[in-house]
Amino acid sequence: MPISYLSATQIAALPERIFDDLSTTKLETLDSTQIGAINATGVAVLDATQVRALSSTQARGLAATQVPSFGAGVVFDAAQLAAFSEAAVGALTSTQLATLDAGRLDVLAASQIAALSATGFSSLNATQVASLEASQLTGLTAAHMAALTAADLGELSTSHLAILSAAQVSALSASVVAALSDTQLHVLSATQVRGLTAGQIGALSGTQVSGLSATQFEVLSSTQTQALTPTQFAALSDTQVMNLTATQLSGLTGTNLAALSPAQSGDLSATQIAGLTVSQMQGLSATDFAELSSPQVAGLSAQQLGGLSTTNINSLSATQITALTQTQLGGLTATQMSGLTVTDVAELQTTQVSSLTGSQLAGLSVTNLAALDAGQIGAIASTAIRGLTAFQMRSLSPDAFAALDATQVGALAPSQIGTLSTTVIGGLSTTQIGYLTPTQIPGLTVSQLDWLTPTNLAAMTPAQVGAFTPAQVESL
Repeated sequence: MPISYLSATQIAALPERIFDDLSTTKLETLDSTQIGAINATGVAVLDATQVRALSSTQARGLAATQVPSFGAGVVFDAAQLAAFSEAAVGALTSTQLATLDAGRLDVLAASQIAALSATGFSSLNATQVASLEASQLTGLTAAHMAALTAADLGELSTSHLAILSAAQVSALSASVVAALSDTQLHVLSATQVRGLTAGQIGALSGTQVSGLSATQFEVLSSTQTQALTPTQFAALSDTQVMNLTATQLSGLTGTNLAALSPAQSGDLSATQIAGLTVSQMQGLSATDFAELSSPQVAGLSAQQLGGLSTTNINSLSATQITALTQTQLGGLTATQMSGLTVTDVAELQTTQVSSLTGSQLAGLSVTNLAALDAGQIGAIASTAIRGLTAFQMRSLSPDAFAALDATQVGALAPSQIGTLSTTVIGGLSTTQIGYLTPTQIPGLTVSQLDWLTPTNLAAMTPAQVGAFTPAQVESL
């Protein structure tokens, strides 16, 4: 009775010796179902000649459980492999896969390649991976992609890379992405680049990041730009810095911005600068601030300026300071005002001086206060002049006090009047004496009264004289 008359169940029960001696002629009479019924021990004794005799139809019947049992000397031909079910391809062992050359790998469909286990796929060497058609890669899963080595990826052509989905690219290990050549990196589409993980972005070298095209760089999300290391950020080209979007900038930390060179900071537009948060601004160095142009400084908000350190304020040039608007200047704290240099203060416009508050004036050192000229002193708002401290009042020169008008002098508190130096008091003109209000007169000390000239006393109005205290009159 021919063996082909046996059912699949009967075939499965045959001992291995039957298949060990089975001629290729008889083997060829079995259909795909019967072939698929041969037990593992029977499959194991089939030699290379017997396996080569299997037709593609018969090969299609091989079960996944049978494939690993074939002997080491067995090699499947292209037609047989093409006929394998996806499950059978997935069951190929690493040893079996290692025997496949380009001609036999090429016949596998994308779905068959996708059926390979991650372990099996990782056993393919770089030459085998390179021999795959681009269309065969479309079915690769994240596990397959993660199994690729730097050597594997190095063998892939640009057409291979271009066909990969964003999800597939994002599944590559960070070390593999870092091994991409410039040519390979440049072929990645905007969609693929947008899909790169933070870990992959962070693994790129500074040269790779700076080599990204304008199209690739502009699609990076805030999460991706935040993943850039200081070294990568410092490597950005001038064009890349200038093209950073508001969204990309929003994800940057102060550490990122601190990595910018002064020249790179200078590449940021006024609009980009204006979009930075206070904490981001604090990441810029004093040297970075010194490189900012007047338009860039003019784009800063009062809140941004208010968050800067005195070191950063001190690094601003007089030209940069004079570019500040009244609103911007109003954002500076008393502590920051102390960071201004003498040159900065001397260059302030009268409109800027007029916007200073009392607390800001109090932050000026006596040296800086002395740098104000008559025009600037005359511009101090009467509502702010009460902010001058006793030490500042005592340091005023006769010329400085002479620059104050009646409204400014009249706004001074009696206690401030009492701190004026005797030199200032002795140098008061009759006009300036007239500026003192009856409320301020009691603030004059005995020592100050001693410096009033007879002419000054004679110029006082009855209301002023009537404001003297008994102690003051006694000292005259």
